[in-house]
Amino acid sequence: MSAHQFANDWTEAQFMIPDPGSGKALPSHQTGIVPIVTGASAETNTLAAPVKEGIELTLAMRTDGGGNRTITVAHAYDAAGSTTIILTTVGDTVTLKSIPYGSGFRWRSVGVASAGNVRLEDQLGLTDRTNVEHVIADILTNLYHVSGGFVDLPLNGWREVSSDNDVANAAGNGGILASDTTPIARGNADGGMELYWATGDVDAIGCSVALPADLDTTANLLLDLMCVGGTTNAPSFTVATNFDRGSAVSDTAAGTAVAGLQTATATIAAADVPLGASALTIRLTPGTHAADAFLLSAARLRYTRRLS
Repeated sequence: MSAHQFANDWTEAQFMIPDPGSGKALPSHQTGIVPIVTGASAETNTLAAPVKEGIELTLAMRTDGGGNRTITVAHAYDAAGSTTIILTTVGDTVTLKSIPYGSGFRWRSVGVASAGNVRLEDQLGLTDRTNVEHVIADILTNLYHVSGGFVDLPLNGWREVSSDNDVANAAGNGGILASDTTPIARGNADGGMELYWATGDVDAIGCSVALPADLDTTANLLLDLMCVGGTTNAPSFTVATNFDRGSAVSDTAAGTAVAGLQTATATIAAADVPLGASALTIRLTPGTHAADAFLLSAARLRYTRRLS
């Protein structure tokens, strides 16, 4: 047979294998596609071990009469040890290929479209889901709802500002914070850095940042302030935000009246974030604190990532 004749015969070969119906064995000796047609009730098939290597068998639900078709395979066909395949709706498809295994042969799944009980080859144990469809659904859900980033707001990026975000002139070092400004930029006893407002000091500080390109402006922003107050005066700050030179929006970050470091968070509503916002100015003004000093150890802006 010529190479041309072989190619022609291969192209015209029939690879459709008739559905044997419920309760029967599926062929384990030939390559082809089995178009599954179900009735109204649950149906079953068995699939014996392949008789040689290189066989490729595709199981595809062609007609859904209301019942599922469950195929029990003679041995595990994936790394998770699955031995059953459940076809539930039109288009559910599984492709198995025979491989050498010890002194015999076994099936291995090589392609899946929405088939129950076909598992991801999860050798690292990253999921407890039972099939690929559920794993993909979890991934998409996590990306859409959970995936977030943050913008660091370093202490040395803040300056003393007025109520309209102006800074001092050159003689005032443009509002740069130092050991003799209000608030004070200083080191603490543990070697860290912090901004310190003495009791009664409510001088405002401000900073400007470029917003990340993947910011989802349909979700809230969260401003976390790692701060310290006291047992009388809980740390609190009025948070004024200006997006893209727009009007200021006011929110509040408030902690509790306890000693020690805590995180006070202000929620900036999505409705206040312009579509496509690219720049943000933040101004923090301490609340009244006649009894306890306020300290700021770190700040960050948390956001939800846009998928596209």
